[in-house]
Amino acid sequence: PDIPTLSRLKIILATGNFEMMSSFLDSGGVSILLKAIETRLMKKPVTELDIAILFEILSCFKAIMKSTVGMEGVAKVEGSIDVIALCLRFDYKQFALQILEILSVCSFYSEDMAMKVLHAMKGQARFNQEAPYACLARALVEQDIEVKAAVMQFVNALIMAISDTKLRLALRSELR
Repeated sequence: PDIPTLSRLKIILATGNFEMMSSFLDSGGVSILLKAIETRLMKKPVTELDIAILFEILSCFKAIMKSTVGMEGVAKVEGSIDVIALCLRFDYKQFALQILEILSVCSFYSEDMAMKVLHAMKGQARFNQEAPYACLARALVEQDIEVKAAVMQFVNALIMAISDTKLRLALRSELR
């Protein structure tokens, strides 16, 4: 997809009613967007155009996830959070902020979604061949205050979403 098409889709998703959103979800709209993300991420090298298109696709996800129906629709698609987490990179500030926001909202939404985010972050680390949460630790050292605040907000949302005390403590120690 190109940027103008994605911008129009974002507007439609943001302004659509329940029936339109349900129809989009039932017809596999989330899977199509996820496939577009995967296609862009697997290109080497990932160009600025790819990042701009990924930004627009993720803006569509934000529009979808603003409703309970949309959030549940994204949650039902196997691997959706994994693909979104793979986008996390700090080369482009606005892109990183957008992904951190999406992952934070997912973590805040429910414990089930938080567990998917946890799994996705570990998959993201494997994909990038680094330790879990290493990109977050680097961002806290290298990035500006706005990104650092978004990372901390994400970490806090993730930790607070987990009700199992042992798991929460294990996560906290992993994040140190």
